[in-house]
This record gives sequence, structure tokens and C-alpha cells, in this order.
Amino acid sequence: MLNSVLIKPFAFHRKKKQRGLSLLEAMSVLAIFAFVVAGVMIYLQNAMTNNRQNELMGQVAAIQSTVTSFYAGQSTYTGLNTALISQSDALPAKMIGAGNTIKHSFKDDITVTTGAGNDTYVITANGIPRDACQKIVTMDLGKNMVSMRTSDHAAGVSKQSYTPANAHTQACTSTDVNITWEFY
Repeated sequence: MLNSVLIKPFAFHRKKKQRGLSLLEAMSVLAIFAFVVAGVMIYLQNAMTNNRQNELMGQVAAIQSTVTSFYAGQSTYTGLNTALISQSDALPAKMIGAGNTIKHSFKDDITVTTGAGNDTYVITANGIPRDACQKIVTMDLGKNMVSMRTSDHAAGVSKQSYTPANAHTQACTSTDVNITWEFY
């Protein structure tokens, strides 16, 4: 009997078997989950920006092709403007905006005009985000490009693309940048 009296008070101090997660374990799991979700969101945003950049460059190529076909055999680009290209049915319907405008993949306007002397034409994409601009202005657009400039670097470059260093420090410093290409 003495044995049972001595053992009973110690019975209350026995550790109960733990069920589920402790608060610290739950917080650790949530923190790891938050890091994974943040990483996925960053990756998704970069993938979407890259997709829009590629789509914009395809849109510029489509405009170049349309201008070239319209003015084949002509010595000048007299009469070339955004309305003429947007009404041509040569561009995809998703590029055509209200009032004879052309929209690019970043949802702003593209304008098309004749260059100085009417022997070149100019394509301007407005409202390009800085991170996309830095990649776009370093792309080689071929031998028909006369010049490229941005709203952040009016001097631009002739017959070449920007270097990555110049794209970062000169061409694309604002939040939204207008990119202008001039072609033969």
C-alpha cells in the first residue's frame, strides 16, 4: 500500500504523448511555405515579362513586314502612319486598339511614322517597363536598323543595339520607357 501511495503523486508528472505540431513547428512549416510561394511568384513574374518581351519583338517584326510589303518598290515611305498600318488587316487583331491605334504586349501604344526625308520609317513603343527595356534594347534588329533611342537617352545609338551596361545606365533608367527604332 505504501508503494501505491508513493507512485500515485508521481503519476501526475508523467509526460503525455504529444499529438500534432507544436507552435514552433507550425511556424517553421509556414515560413518555409512562404519562401517557396515567394520564389514561385518571382519566377512567374519573370516568365511573364520574358513572354511579353518576346511578344513585343514579334509585334515589331510584324509591323516591319507590313511596312516592307506596303512600300515594296517605293523609294520613300510617304503617307506611312499608325492608322494606315492598323487598318491594313496585316496585324493580329489583338494588336489593334480603338481609334486606329496599335497596342503592344505591355498594353500601351505603338506608333508608326515616316522618318526624316521620308526614306526611313520609325516605330515607337511607349510605356515599356524598365526591366523589359533593358533586355529589349540589347537585341539585334538586323542591318535595316538606322538607329535606336529611348525616352531616357535621346542621343541613342546608330546601326547597333545598346550594350547591356549602357542599357542599364543610359537607355532604361525610368520606370516606364519609350523605345524608338528607325529603319530603312
